[in-house]
Amino acid sequence: MKKYLAVMALLAGSCPGQNFSRSMGEFTPWGGTATSASYAVRAVSGDFTGGVSTGANFRNDASYAGQFCTLQVVELSAGSTNILERTTEQIRALGLYDDGSIAPIENDCSWGVLSGPVADIGPAGLLLAASTGVDAAAEIAAVYDGVTGVLGLMILHDSAAVSNQTQHLTGTWGVWTYNPATGRFIGQFTFCNRADSGRMMTEPFRFVIPEGEDFRLYRPDGTTTDGDHYKDVTAQVLAQLADGELNTGDCVTVTGIEVVRLAGKLPPPELPWQVWSEGRPAGWLADSDGDGIPDEYENQYAPPLDPLNPDDALLDPDGDGMSSLAEWIAGTDPTDAASLLEMAAIEPDEARRPVVTWLSASNRTYTIYWSTNRLDNFVPLQEDIAGTPQWNSFTNAVPSGAPAVFFRIGVRR
Repeated sequence: MKKYLAVMALLAGSCPGQNFSRSMGEFTPWGGTATSASYAVRAVSGDFTGGVSTGANFRNDASYAGQFCTLQVVELSAGSTNILERTTEQIRALGLYDDGSIAPIENDCSWGVLSGPVADIGPAGLLLAASTGVDAAAEIAAVYDGVTGVLGLMILHDSAAVSNQTQHLTGTWGVWTYNPATGRFIGQFTFCNRADSGRMMTEPFRFVIPEGEDFRLYRPDGTTTDGDHYKDVTAQVLAQLADGELNTGDCVTVTGIEVVRLAGKLPPPELPWQVWSEGRPAGWLADSDGDGIPDEYENQYAPPLDPLNPDDALLDPDGDGMSSLAEWIAGTDPTDAASLLEMAAIEPDEARRPVVTWLSASNRTYTIYWSTNRLDNFVPLQEDIAGTPQWNSFTNAVPSGAPAVFFRIGVRR
């Protein structure tokens, strides 16, 4: 499962829009804050391009010259508005301004739950769905600069955690034996997780002969959600798996599949079958509390993390501004405030090109995004940058004629 996280660094930029009357302010090369009765601006600038800019109401010693624009709409979105109970989902917020510009603002919003089974939503828009016995609607809100955005969601009950995995398997019937005393046939079956399935399967394992066939399971152990009877073969399967997981390429054989003949003589070699189990993407890690952080990581940093506490995903134990879930995605230490994903430096090289440096981790892939306006959508500048602990750096040429450059960094695992 791929998970993403992004942080942004502002090198310099402008916001074209309406003119507003305000008192004189001066922004130094490393930033400053100027305010009026209704507006405030904080400038973070660098010296890669531009020089001193002045105007009736502003001055910038490096390359930031800005006017104000008015927020009109807060637009919320999610990767999917159908969210499985006890899982997390990152909610995105965009500010739409009167000059047509757009800015990501989820880190600056005030978030809240209006209705429905939402356990929590963190300060950066990370939502944790609560447990629910049935599918239930929910509604959340984000407020920024006095403007409210609302998003409707559906929190799904995890009734299909155990499902039909047959499409990911190959299988073969073995030799059948017949018990004349009971009139029943007993067979064995070998099934394999296809090498290209991209799935791994965990207990329980349930063997099914679909209803409507000439042979049916004798004394089944239960019924699937499709109404077919199954034999529980979990113990047999786990006895053949070293790690308790049927990974890609793994094969197991189950015996004692006892069937009752309804018509015909011998069970045909192509007798239909199914295997039901919990299926996950290959590489999936156990997550007992469903908070998006695998048990292995939570045990490593316990306490404060706890593999049985779903609420700790949204906490920030070390106070560095990153939640525990964000720390896991980034491969950082949730108990060390100095271990976090951030722009450690943006400095010019000998050719005056900005060099972006950040703390990196193994088994992570980074993307550098950029824009010439902090309120424009960021676009990938360089993707699939492999983590090279302890530090990664990327050098970029400032585009010709660009008055300012903004960078953003994303990470996935």
